[in-house]
Amino acid sequence: MDDVTNPFDIVKGGAPEGSESKVDAISGATMTCNGLNKAIDTWVGAYAEYLKNAAPAEEMVEE
Repeated sequence: MDDVTNPFDIVKGGAPEGSESKVDAISGATMTCNGLNKAIDTWVGAYAEYLKNAAPAEEMVEE
């Protein structure tokens, strides 16, 4: 992880099929989505130094 930032993107109109980091926005929940996005930014930022130095996780193999 070179740059630790919010790994999620909230997308109006639906996230593309197969996207691992895009989340569908909920109609009528703009303030909730914005608040959630800010909360994720805050906590990812708080742990940024730890996450930069953490050992990479092993990839999960789906069976």
